[in-house]
Amino acid sequence: MKPAIRTEDAAKGYPHPAPAKDMSVTNKRRKKLRQSTVDDQSVIRELVGRFPLFSAPSPMKLGVNADLQQFCRAAIPDDVMSRTRVRLAVNFFLSQWARQPAYRAALKAGGPRFDLWMKPCGGVLDEELDPRKFLKKKRQAAKLGVAEKNRSVFS
Repeated sequence: MKPAIRTEDAAKGYPHPAPAKDMSVTNKRRKKLRQSTVDDQSVIRELVGRFPLFSAPSPMKLGVNADLQQFCRAAIPDDVMSRTRVRLAVNFFLSQWARQPAYRAALKAGGPRFDLWMKPCGGVLDEELDPRKFLKKKRQAAKLGVAEKNRSVFS
């Protein structure tokens, strides 16, 4: 509900309250983008089927999304799917893949992480087994890193 403008405020030249933002435009754009991401999954799944990593759930290396995006950008022309749509579709696919109970079980079992071609790339750390604790530590490290950067810039 917009606040009423008093006549004395209008006489003094105070600006009118800002009109409410039209959220329907933003929501329509989000919905369209989300739908295009879901529609693009058939293309991404076809490309992902070429990699042995996705034949059975096994822990993915950290940063596998960048490798997969690079491959998909090379395989899909820009006039078919823009870079943004490729990035969103790959991230959507990987988030769905990582939510599978079989993937989570493989992650909890520990062992090595694998790249797209099933080559071992590091291992699953103990703190990564509980995703909430891992994300909390990651955020704290990022904040500390920013604080350290700011300290070095201003010192």
